[in-house]
Formats: sequence, structure tokens, C-alpha cells
Amino acid sequence: MPRLNVERAAARPTNASGRQRYQNIVRVARTLTIDHGEDAVQMQEVAKQAGVALNTLYRYFPSKSHLYTAILEDELMTLDVRAQSPQEVFSLNDDDAAERVLDLITGASNSLLSRPNLAKAMMNATMASQASSGIAVAQSDKLLETAVLKVLGIVEPVAEDHRMIYAIMLSWTAALSAVLNDRLRRSEFEEVLRLSITQLIKVRSNRAES
Repeated sequence: MPRLNVERAAARPTNASGRQRYQNIVRVARTLTIDHGEDAVQMQEVAKQAGVALNTLYRYFPSKSHLYTAILEDELMTLDVRAQSPQEVFSLNDDDAAERVLDLITGASNSLLSRPNLAKAMMNATMASQASSGIAVAQSDKLLETAVLKVLGIVEPVAEDHRMIYAIMLSWTAALSAVLNDRLRRSEFEEVLRLSITQLIKVRSNRAES
């Protein structure tokens, strides 16, 4: 019986051997996608090269969306974030805050864009998951939000901060997808992001002051 492409909860490894199997799957899927593209990657081949049973793979990754959002989560965990003092946030000027966020996001973007096959797969998975329940992307969203809060030095975020960061994430994924699908030049990518991030931070600051 074919597996239905439905969004359901994915298991997380609970011991060292499980974590090793999980990481092997992520590593193999990443390599295969970089080399051959998402369409050429079959779950059965991933399981074979990772040295795990197919049932084990599907327990951790019920769909390709789960697999690629897990890879995105792994990528985001490597973000180099320098914590700022909370007193610095928005108290100097909004352009400084925007540049800190831009540096963070462009660093991650450059890494992704250097591997376009993988980046496309992760963006496709993100959009597919958001169109359903969004379960698979919740952790990667949280990682990026935490990184932005940290680089801005926001220790106790309020609702306005969460809305601002969510809007920044939407702008980033839209711009990244546009580059990957040849709708935006790579040379224009950073400026588009700068405009979006600067405006969103200014809106947040203006509301905080009113």
C-alpha cells in the first residue's frame, strides 16, 4: 500500500544509537540532494545508504517535508550569533539593528545558496509544511527566531517582537525562493532583504514608542 503524504508527528531519537541513526539519515539525504537534486532522492535509497531500515526512516521522517525541514533545522543550529546587550536594542538606531539581523540572515543565506539543490529542497519542504499543519517547520522557525532575538539582545520578547521576527522570516524565505527560482538576481538579494528588515524594525520601534 502506498504511503500517504500526510503531515503527522515525527518521532525524535531518545538514546545515543537513535541519535546516530537520525544524523546518518540527515547526512545521507543532504549529500544526495546536493549531488543529484530533490527529485532524484528516494527515501528507500536514503535508508539504504544510511544503514537503517525503511521503517526507521519513516518513524523519524514521515515525509520528505519532515526530512528536509530537519536538514534546515540542522543548518540553522550552526548560525554564528553574537549576543548583544539588551540596552543596545533599538536604543542606538534602527539601521544598526537592521544590519545585525541582515548579517545573520545573509550569512545563513550564502551558505544555502552555495548549495542550490539543497536550498530548493528545504524551501519547498518549508512551504509544503506551512500549507498543511506546519508541524515540521515549527522547530526551525523557533531556532531562527531565537537567533534573531539573541543578535538583537532581546531577552524578554513581547508579542510585537514575535510578529516582527515572523514577518522577517517570511521576507527571507520569499526572497530566497525568488533567487532559487531565478525571479530575483543574487546581486539584488541583500538589498531586498535590507529594505524589508529595516522597515519591519522601524514599524516595531514606532509602535513601541507610541
